[in-house]
Amino acid sequence: MTTRRQVQTMLFGPGGRSRCQERLSLLVRHRYLDCAAGPGANRPSLYFLSKRSVNGRRLLRSLGIECRASRPNLEGGRLQHTLRINDCRAHIVRGCVDGGVQLVEWRREDELAPVMVRSGLLPDSYFRVSRVTEGGERKASFFLEVERSGKSERVWRDKIRRYGSFYYGGEFERLFGTKALRVLVVLDSTFAASPAREAARLAALAAKEDVTLFRVGVAEDLLGKAPGAWLREPLWLQPGVDGQVRLLPVLGEGAADEKNRP
Repeated sequence: MTTRRQVQTMLFGPGGRSRCQERLSLLVRHRYLDCAAGPGANRPSLYFLSKRSVNGRRLLRSLGIECRASRPNLEGGRLQHTLRINDCRAHIVRGCVDGGVQLVEWRREDELAPVMVRSGLLPDSYFRVSRVTEGGERKASFFLEVERSGKSERVWRDKIRRYGSFYYGGEFERLFGTKALRVLVVLDSTFAASPAREAARLAALAAKEDVTLFRVGVAEDLLGKAPGAWLREPLWLQPGVDGQVRLLPVLGEGAADEKNRP
């Protein structure tokens, strides 16, 4: 499920609104996608694969892609959560394209569930990127956690400790075949009067637990910038570090990669 804005960000860029809308309209007209009005005051159109999307399901099956056609639930917090995850994904995909970074892999929550079942953790997404630097190819992996509701300190402390055990105990490397990991926590503005203060609190809590692989950001700040800013601009809080940091270093700086743990 996606919106026009998300598709435009990923595939067409800032100047491609008309071309994007025309392409989506054609896909709906020829039954590759279905379309419905979304929730909220503005009610943006939502595009998705449904049982009515005969050509879309046929095309996916011909490519060997699993079809999960259904009409989404257009109400409630779960939809808003899904759309926010897709906002993040659109920015990450476009940021990789614009920044010369290869997006090697992306896994959704349902794809992660069988792998993560023993850890007691279930991120919203996992992705891995590869980039060429002066020292050769570097790879990095990320879990994405989008938070739209407040959590108590006890809940956060438990989650942080679980991530610490999962990573530092070697289970992440065993399951995903790499050592480099950051856990990106994106705080939405819907659940706190000051998301920035909440982000600082979470980063400080992770520092107390000595779990330094977290990076915490605020959705409005991240989504309000060009997609490449996610990766290359200092927009994230890192436990134990003053100020904001980048996810990936610029060329010429030292890089945290698969050979270096957080």
